[in-house]
Amino acid sequence: MQEVLTSPVPQDAELYEQVLQPLPIQIPAGDMCTLEKCGNIFFLTLTGDAAYEHRLNPTHIASIRTALAEAKSQSTHGTFLITGADGKFFSNGFDLAWAKSAAGGSLSEAVNLLRHMVDLFKDFVADLISMRMLTIAAVTGHAQPPD
Repeated sequence: MQEVLTSPVPQDAELYEQVLQPLPIQIPAGDMCTLEKCGNIFFLTLTGDAAYEHRLNPTHIASIRTALAEAKSQSTHGTFLITGADGKFFSNGFDLAWAKSAAGGSLSEAVNLLRHMVDLFKDFVADLISMRMLTIAAVTGHAQPPD
């Protein structure tokens, strides 16, 4: 007679159900990204028009930082974050068109706006580095290795 092997049932059935069938929790983060929580996993997704390619401007950076702050405030031991994006690109860098438009034709003002975006981006990177959770970036676009 052949013996049938079965997987042991975890002792914490509630945890087992949470991991296998997590219920997504939508957390408002602005109109440029979404934050969802499934069990102990946060999903931060850059959203928006595909033609926009998730170019970063002050509003976009603020939206992402809001989502990171929310994830950080709800994190517990064993929580982690997966970042991703809708569309072809994870991010196509700074929104130079926004800086040019907001500067009203002034080259020096455009340079000042770009410097301001660099400072905002530094704060964003500091937020990511200070997260006390494992973070995985699902990056598409130019940073992705060729097939």
